[in-house]
Amino acid sequence: MKLRYLMLALIVVVSSSLLFAGTDRPAPHKEKTVTLYSDAKVGDKILPKGEYEVKHVVEGQDNFLVFVSGRKEYRFPCHLQPADRVESVSVHFRENPDGTRTLVSIMFPGDSNAHVF
Repeated sequence: MKLRYLMLALIVVVSSSLLFAGTDRPAPHKEKTVTLYSDAKVGDKILPKGEYEVKHVVEGQDNFLVFVSGRKEYRFPCHLQPADRVESVSVHFRENPDGTRTLVSIMFPGDSNAHVF
C-alpha cells in the first residue's frame, strides 16, 4: 500500500516538473521573424537590412541569436536580461554619431528576457 502511494507521489512530482519546466526560461531553437529596414551594427559586424528568421540557440552556458535570410546566416553572441514581457517583437537600436545604428537588444513575445548584444 505504501509503495502504491509512493509511486503515485513520484508520478505527480515528475509530471509537475515536466509541466512547469522552463516556464521563465528562453525558448531556444524557437524561430521568430524580424524585419530590419536599415543596416545595423551588431558588435563589429554589419547586419544588412532585410527580413530574417531569428533563432535563439544555447550552447552550454553561451547564448546566440542566429539571423537567417535565404542562404546567409549571421550568428551573434548575446546575454539574457530579465525584462517585462512584450506582445510583439521589440527591437532596440542606438543611433551612432556617424549616422549608423547599432542593434542593442531584441525581445520576443512570451519571453521574460531580452536578448542583449
